Amino acid sequence: MGNNSDTVLKLKTLSVEFSEPGWDGYGAEPASERSVGRSISLVESLLDFRFKPYVGVDPDGFVFLEWYRDRNDQCLVTVSDDGKVFLDMTSGDSNWMSKTCDLSSSTPEISSMLLDFGVFSQEKESL
Repeated sequence: MGNNSDTVLKLKTLSVEFSEPGWDGYGAEPASERSVGRSISLVESLLDFRFKPYVGVDPDGFVFLEWYRDRNDQCLVTVSDDGKVFLDMTSGDSNWMSKTCDLSSSTPEISSMLLDFGVFSQEKESL
């Protein structure tokens, strides 16, 4: 289990920062308390991040964590209020992967995919 306390603190502020319907000026849903809570649980179960994700709320009120290595290497994890996790990764100019899984049963799989992308402080060989 990692110590990603800065990210957890940022996640906790989302419920306040994005609490009003239409926070984006276009009718976005407020941040879902369940999505925030599930995102915190996910982050607390992961290894330490090598670099912090950008954390935000999408127009449906779901929390996302986004990592950029460069303009061609990006990883987006969106956590819905019903516990679905949507992973979207690009690597290079043409490699793209998208996966939907259930948070309650797929945390090791999510962790493995993020490890492959390189978001953790530890390398794959040292685990």
